[in-house]
Amino acid sequence: MTAIEQLDYVYMYLKPYAGKMTTISDIYMAVLWSKAVGKDENYVLWKSGSKQYKQNIGLDINNDGQITKAEATHKVLERMDVYGKKEQ
Repeated sequence: MTAIEQLDYVYMYLKPYAGKMTTISDIYMAVLWSKAVGKDENYVLWKSGSKQYKQNIGLDINNDGQITKAEATHKVLERMDVYGKKEQ
């Protein structure tokens, strides 16, 4: 399947979040943890002790035992400099 052909599936996957995704964080959350779409950047995705936290421990930037939406999106925003202008 070509990249163009895959876009139909991307569209169908993201369509339920139309109008709710207002930031790069929201778009990323639609893929990573859809419960966080539309939530504040300080929204806690996972806390220490949960399976999800253990699987994503590298996202806990400040090592406080919880991963916020902002922390999870941090690396994505850093990479935007490589692919285009960073959102202001």
